[in-house]
Amino acid sequence: MTTIKLNNYYPHLTECITLEVSEEIAVTLSIGGRLCDSYKRRKREHDECSLDGTPGFESDVTRPPLTPEEIMEQTEERDNLYTALDQLPPVQARRVYKVVRQTLILKLIRTGSHSDLF
Repeated sequence: MTTIKLNNYYPHLTECITLEVSEEIAVTLSIGGRLCDSYKRRKREHDECSLDGTPGFESDVTRPPLTPEEIMEQTEERDNLYTALDQLPPVQARRVYKVVRQTLILKLIRTGSHSDLF
């Protein structure tokens, strides 16, 4: 029997707990720890990073969520805009859509965030 500290495997524990486990369990836990350490080392060595690490990600997270009133206002504004665009002649409507699309693409390129586009 081997004595292990559970805090080494469960860092969220606040108190120090030791257990006696069989050799098989101790070996399995140590292999798992080594595999995890080697994976973290490979990530560091090969500069692996998260896809969410793009510029602008933090600003999306720190922005407070929209209130139901704000969501309703945005929906109403969008509906009013589309209603107004539907009343334009086809050629003029295509031109307006083209300008809006280009503006949105430029904003996306500048900020790197698409959450506030729609």
